Amino acid sequence: MLYVYKGSGVLVGSGPLKEGDIAVFDGSEDSVRGFELSTGPEEAMRAMLFAGKKLKEQVVWHGPLVMNTKQQIQETFAKIRAGEFPPVRAAWDYKRIATRPKAKA
Repeated sequence: MLYVYKGSGVLVGSGPLKEGDIAVFDGSEDSVRGFELSTGPEEAMRAMLFAGKKLKEQVVWHGPLVMNTKQQIQETFAKIRAGEFPPVRAAWDYKRIATRPKAKA
């Protein structure tokens, strides 16, 4: 799946794409696994490509959490309230970027 979030262009062999459009690809055969994008000389397009194997599992979503069952969502919110989630916390205050450790050169 390709999501165009800025600008416009052409999905070669398929047609034009503009901001907000979604292109869904069929990767079931090797002959259809590639794609080509094109823009004009004065145009630009920014897009996000989402790829992966379909899991064919139930999806339950609530706020920032995505799980397989409503019970998993409820258990995770209970862990959040108890301070047990995420299970491994960053060694620095991730809410304040200034406290982030400096990258090693």
